[in-house]
Amino acid sequence: MSLDKFHSTQKVGGFDISNILDPAFFAKKNKSPVLSFEVENIEIINDAELLKVRLKNSLLIRFMKITTENNQPALIFDIIDTSLNEILFKSYTPYIGGLGISNLMYRHEWITQWEATPFTLLCRSFVFGDIAGLTNLVKEFNLKFSKDADWFVKNHILKIG
Repeated sequence: MSLDKFHSTQKVGGFDISNILDPAFFAKKNKSPVLSFEVENIEIINDAELLKVRLKNSLLIRFMKITTENNQPALIFDIIDTSLNEILFKSYTPYIGGLGISNLMYRHEWITQWEATPFTLLCRSFVFGDIAGLTNLVKEFNLKFSKDADWFVKNHILKIG
């Protein structure tokens, strides 16, 4: 098979290979994404680690880190509408490694499609205790912390990583 069939004018996903590096395709490095969620708090209650994530539409997601029967790290969570003070959704099955939660959030339009990657990274960083992952989210995706959690996270957790 000859490689002559693959040349610069072949279409790939709606873009030509020749113009895939065009500035219109990639954002400039100095542009910072604005996420629709922020970390409200990370706390330990009765030896259980909790991560609270606030969405811009008055929703609060409470993640709890657990270990499954097969000793796999996982997350369970619930979603609370703080304006109504009611639980909208509660996960009854664990999400192994924190995977799959961003898909659920996107399908319910609680996050946008491009936020799925940073949201997955946040879930995985929390479930595995990955401080380097949190640091990457702050630097690359402009992850914000609430004023209550900002000082603690940036001075204690992110300085370690």
